[in-house]
Amino acid sequence: MACSADLADLESRIATTLDRIECFAYAEAAEPAMELVDSAAERTEVIALLAYFDLQLDGIEAHYRIERSRLPLDAHLQRAAQSAQTLKAELPLALSVKAAGLASAGDLTAARRLCAEGLRQHPADYALSMQLAELERDVDPQAARLLWRQMCQDFPQRARPFYRLGLDAQGDPAERIEALQRAADLASSDGLSQYNCGTQLYLLGADGAAVERLQRAREQLGPSNSVLHNLALALKASGDLQAALDTWLELLQHEPDWSWIVASVAETLAELGRYSDARQHWRHYDEIASPDCEFYPRYLKHLWNYDQFEALRQRSLARLELSVDGDTLMYLGLAEQGLGDHAAALAAFAKARSSSDYYGYVELMAMAQNDLGNPREALALADQALTMRPETGRAIGEKAAALYLLQQDREADALLAGYRGPMRFLYRRCAELMAAQRRFELAAKLFEAQLRVTPKVAHTTSRCADCYRDANQRTRAADLYRQAELLAKAEGDQRLADFCHGQHKSLSKRRRWWPFG
Repeated sequence: MACSADLADLESRIATTLDRIECFAYAEAAEPAMELVDSAAERTEVIALLAYFDLQLDGIEAHYRIERSRLPLDAHLQRAAQSAQTLKAELPLALSVKAAGLASAGDLTAARRLCAEGLRQHPADYALSMQLAELERDVDPQAARLLWRQMCQDFPQRARPFYRLGLDAQGDPAERIEALQRAADLASSDGLSQYNCGTQLYLLGADGAAVERLQRAREQLGPSNSVLHNLALALKASGDLQAALDTWLELLQHEPDWSWIVASVAETLAELGRYSDARQHWRHYDEIASPDCEFYPRYLKHLWNYDQFEALRQRSLARLELSVDGDTLMYLGLAEQGLGDHAAALAAFAKARSSSDYYGYVELMAMAQNDLGNPREALALADQALTMRPETGRAIGEKAAALYLLQQDREADALLAGYRGPMRFLYRRCAELMAAQRRFELAAKLFEAQLRVTPKVAHTTSRCADCYRDANQRTRAADLYRQAELLAKAEGDQRLADFCHGQHKSLSKRRRWWPFG
């Protein structure tokens, strides 16, 4: 049996090593944790030390060194509980280890009571407070939160209470962000702490702070896959797309066959306006990705964005052979719509709707009804979607489209003018339906409205020119074709650029006047 001085020294070593062990624990890095424990494993009391660490490791399934041997976690806790009986009962460490043994046996009530009694004997003891807060976390989150706050006041130089307060999912976001920042500052030399805090800050939307912490983690830990991945996400969320792209590309060098990285590179290239490079990476993604992989819907979205409807239909069907989900059914419906089979599109959207209460599927059903020439049914579905989620953009657009089809133009104009949300497609959608109805002047006016409220793109500009051409307004059509040609070249769409060039050249020719017709 060790003397009290040895046990006090043991408690001191717990206080100095706990934060580093915690960093390894949350990163699930068992080997570094074992190495750190090994450096202190010189006395029999290390069983108690490791038992306390096990509680902090949150049940990671690994074997830990005890007196230079490995024991399964359950056996480890049993030995620790037995060892705790030989420690002096008045020591906080002994009470903490006994509580750990009770919790491991499933008696949380007794474990919490023991910790509470220990804190009455040893007020503001770090080990007992930490133990009790962990036990309260799943039973009474509010009580755990109060304990973390109190520990932050009692132990302002310890990182772990601040980190645990920052992890509290039910806490105030501003308080959580502040706590994580403080935890990261206190553990500024530990790369794993920077990584963990940076990741949590990103999840809370503190993108700038997340980038700072994750960049420090990269400096201290090196360019590991997990660090690069989270850093790229934070950079993209902060708006630094070029830095995010550079990080994705660095990660792609490490793992060239990971399809989700290729998808992330392609998406970021598209957001930077490098559409040709994005399409090249999507083609590579198509070669290496399986239809059942998690990120495959992002590829389906790319196919839809670029009007590759036949490919979208084939890939959607291939994915549906492996598993049925609402999003894939949605893309199948969009493919059928693009290919002109609106009845098949409606069937796919209805099947997606039957699998989920998602309001977006109701919006798409309204869209298919409009395409089928059933504006009254579309109007009812759009109103249903707006009941499920007021002021949703697509439902507003489909309701306006139905009103235009019913020739209630004034009501449709007022509906679109009163909408204050994103206008990415609303006017364009109505314009396409009016063009199909051969109401070219109204369609041209709606395309012009779309070009005023969103950045100009080649396809929308070209369609606006088509409507002016069909409305016999040649001069305006020629000007728009010229604009569309330049936009298409900038977007890397040479086929559309050539078409617009030919239309501009044809419409710009001066007509000859013949007196006899």
